[in-house]
Amino acid sequence: MTQLSITTTQNVNINFTAASVAERIFGFLIDMVIKIAYVIVLFYVVFYYLGVNEWIAGWDDWSKGALYMVFMLPIMFYSLIRKVFLRDRLLVKGY
Repeated sequence: MTQLSITTTQNVNINFTAASVAERIFGFLIDMVIKIAYVIVLFYVVFYYLGVNEWIAGWDDWSKGALYMVFMLPIMFYSLIRKVFLRDRLLVKGY
């Protein structure tokens, strides 16, 4: 693995190891599995099991799209939430 060293403007050296391509691809795949699982669970549980589909059947397309977008907010902000709360780490230990 590549060892990188950065010198800041305050003359502090920061050393870290860069992730390999395989680790980055693995991390990307884990993120995609989490996002896809969220969508599947959301649509089956909320829209079909709880009957939200019948409730919004009379709505126009713009209103339905707005409701879908509200439910998709966690996916849109997933990367930001992960960076803030997990310090850009994956849920899997060590990556």
